[in-house]
Amino acid sequence: MLSPSGYKIEKPLNGLEPVVQAWITIVSDCCVTIPQAGNFWSNERQFCALLCAAAWRANALGLTEVKTRRAEAGNGHADLLLVTDGTDRLAIEAKFKWISTSAHIAQASSKLQEAHREAAALPPELAQHRLGVLFAACWINNSATLGALFRQLHNTFRSMDVLAWSIAAGSEGTFHCPGVFLIGRMV
Repeated sequence: MLSPSGYKIEKPLNGLEPVVQAWITIVSDCCVTIPQAGNFWSNERQFCALLCAAAWRANALGLTEVKTRRAEAGNGHADLLLVTDGTDRLAIEAKFKWISTSAHIAQASSKLQEAHREAAALPPELAQHRLGVLFAACWINNSATLGALFRQLHNTFRSMDVLAWSIAAGSEGTFHCPGVFLIGRMV
């Protein structure tokens, strides 16, 4: 049975591990403490804020909406800047999508590609690493649904560098809704 929370991070982003672990806990805590929290999740800003909070909880630094110049687009903002391990900087461009069907997952793939393109447009001097991130929220009501959704996501996002998920466990094998996946691809 697939765990209601977990993560996979590729080697160049190992400094991100404690941040992702804290993010999983924060998302789960939100779902348990405020069961209606999922009703208010509508864009990447809420999830960037939770990932920023996770950075601070993990003794890293996080800043949202960091002003910068973008290639060919002039002035703009990076959605999130994380500083892990004291000096390792990671700039993130994020997107959000509700998913529940295969068609939604296909749409989510294009959202991740969009985030990846925007991360590539961030100046390299902003951070050593740039990451396009998709926050995908979904309604999960049992472990079989979670397993099937995870397999679909894994098949769709084979080249992901970061995959994390948090579905707060409820009573008697049920889950609180919604579940959230963090899917990232390095530039």
